[in-house]
Amino acid sequence: MPQAATEKAEIERQQVAFLSRMTNVNAGATIAIALFSAILLWQFVPQIGWLCVWLAYSLLLSSMLFLRQRRIEGSGVGSPNPGRRALNHAFFWALSAGIGWGSLALFMPSLNPTQQLAVTIVICAMASGAASTLGPIPRVAAAFIITTLAPIIIFFLLQGGVTFFALAGMGAVFALTLLGVTRVIYGIFIESVFNRRQNAVLLHQIKREREQAAADLSQSEARFRDLVENVGDMIQSVDAEGRYDFVNKAWLEMMGYGPEDIVNLSFVDTIHPDEHAHCRAIFERLAQHEQVGPVHTTFLTKDGRSIPVEGSVSALFEGEKLAGTRGIFRDVTLRRQSDQRAARNRAALQEAVARATVDLATANEDLQREIAERRQAEIVARESQAQLRLILDSTAEGIYGVDRDGRCVFANLACAQLLGFDDAVELLGADMHAIAHGARHGRGMNDHREEPDCKICAVHLSGSATRSSDDEFFTREDGSEFVVEYLANPILGNGKVDGAVVTFFDATRRHAVEEQLRQSQKMQAIGQLTGGIAHDFNNLLSVITGNIDLLTSCLNDIPSLSAKTRDEIERRAMAAGRAADRGAELTARLLSFSRREAHRPAILDVTEPIAHIADILRHTIGSEIQLEMQIEDAPWPVFADATDFENVLLNLAINARDAMPHGGNLTLKLDNYNLAVPFVGSRVWVPPGNYLRISLSDTGIGMSKDVLQRVFEPFFTTKEAGKGTGLGMAMVFGFVEQSKGYIGIESAVGKGAEITIYLPAVTD
Repeated sequence: MPQAATEKAEIERQQVAFLSRMTNVNAGATIAIALFSAILLWQFVPQIGWLCVWLAYSLLLSSMLFLRQRRIEGSGVGSPNPGRRALNHAFFWALSAGIGWGSLALFMPSLNPTQQLAVTIVICAMASGAASTLGPIPRVAAAFIITTLAPIIIFFLLQGGVTFFALAGMGAVFALTLLGVTRVIYGIFIESVFNRRQNAVLLHQIKREREQAAADLSQSEARFRDLVENVGDMIQSVDAEGRYDFVNKAWLEMMGYGPEDIVNLSFVDTIHPDEHAHCRAIFERLAQHEQVGPVHTTFLTKDGRSIPVEGSVSALFEGEKLAGTRGIFRDVTLRRQSDQRAARNRAALQEAVARATVDLATANEDLQREIAERRQAEIVARESQAQLRLILDSTAEGIYGVDRDGRCVFANLACAQLLGFDDAVELLGADMHAIAHGARHGRGMNDHREEPDCKICAVHLSGSATRSSDDEFFTREDGSEFVVEYLANPILGNGKVDGAVVTFFDATRRHAVEEQLRQSQKMQAIGQLTGGIAHDFNNLLSVITGNIDLLTSCLNDIPSLSAKTRDEIERRAMAAGRAADRGAELTARLLSFSRREAHRPAILDVTEPIAHIADILRHTIGSEIQLEMQIEDAPWPVFADATDFENVLLNLAINARDAMPHGGNLTLKLDNYNLAVPFVGSRVWVPPGNYLRISLSDTGIGMSKDVLQRVFEPFFTTKEAGKGTGLGMAMVFGFVEQSKGYIGIESAVGKGAEITIYLPAVTD
């Protein structure tokens, strides 16, 4: 049952009990007052019949209430049956009784004012009594008060006049006051109910705790008594006169006495005579409130045997007077015998130890020498390992070792750094195949048996040494790749392959330098061939142009020629001259590429050439291509030919324009670039130094790898026939080399191209 319902039922039960206790009082008071009122009104009320009816009604209600209570008490229950039904009966009784007392107002018109006042007082008294005797049940009290006072208040209102209206108001206030008093009494009743309930709970709890404490105490005493009686130590209690008042079972058994002997037995009778003085001293110290440590003495048994004991003694006081002592003692006979045997054994052992000490000293010296030699060997080994580790960590080549499963068992610092790790410890136990080839192969070491192309895996599986071929790559921790050259050898132990050791280094820089060297040598060879051909071709053009000039000058010396024939010869001679001029221009380009034409380098401030060529570039590339120029505010000067510098930018811009037939973006960047460490690109290697960096990028069709391989070759072009000579990029390459600079190209099909030129800056 919910707590709220339980509390409500408890309150109703207490209300019914209270009503039962007040029934006799209410019934008796009602009968007495009813008889008094009838006697008062008998002489003055003309309607004697109605007065008798009223009296009979009041007496009948009171009698029924009294008889009902007697019937309940006679049933043996002792209190009314708690519940809402009993409270409903009380409510209807109060309502009926209130109507009966309120009906006295019907006799008011036939009474004089004094008699009316008396009746009013009686009615108010009954209402007041109901407020006090029925207050714990507000519903019942309110029913009686309202039905009792309402008729008299209505009577006053019907009389009219200020006085009667005032009396009616006072009656109403009195009724409300009684109802308020009823609420207060009800609150006090509720509080008392809860207090009684809590007191009952507390009393029950205290009773239960006392019973539990008594049971615990009894159980504790039983356990303590059992413990004292069954403990192996001797426990005794001696009064102030030195007589025993309690000894335990172990004491009786040890001393040979019976319980009947204790009555006349003194403590002195159980102590060896030699210990009397010692025991008296202990008693005196205890009487002075001093603490006594462990007591060692000798007891004397009933049959005269001596028992060595040890124990503790404490004093009992009544006020300041010694009332007795308590003691716990233990037989130490066996322990003393054991101590004696131990002493004899210690003596024998000491003698044996003395004999063995000499042998141990000799063996110890030999052992110390052996330990010293081993420690020295360990120090040498550690120093050797540290030296080896230092040597390996000092090399620029990466070195690592793997077991037969491909797991790293050793790696030097260079190995970790080349693979993108901070410390070699990160590689220990790792799958080196997954680390070195993971990004390229897309799987780990567990797949190495399915990797026929992994030559390093074959080394620690089959035991055959191998080295890298061209264009092999390792993968860094961040996923980037680098060109690698390695040498892998098996680690053999007892004729079996235990793993492999791999030595490798980053060959990206060397490959870039070799690529530059090959390109330079190729261009040099082509340049020498082209220069020789261009020089001979230039001589032939000189003869041709000389004969053309001679032909045109001799025409006037031939009078037989007609004017038409002379004009035709002059027209053809001029066409041949123009063709010779174009051949001379081509020859000049070839000579410039082969460095046989004069190159006039000087310290060049590129600010003016850049400003001069900006308009030319915009006019050349057309309006469909957006040109963006990002120029350093104070670019470093370079040592180069100004005209060639402008031609290089123009050639690069024209190539970019042709690569963007439908328009795009062209970006020219020029900045000062301080290179602290060598720069290694995919096709260029640049040593440290100060450079003027010129970058031209486009969003055109890009170039394939095959085109990139031949982009600087003379006469190589991807343009349609008649739209290019194939000398533009060759002239750019020649200018860069003549200026002691470097050039790199990054491009892919469909992703445009970026050409970067590094010209040494003149900073001194």
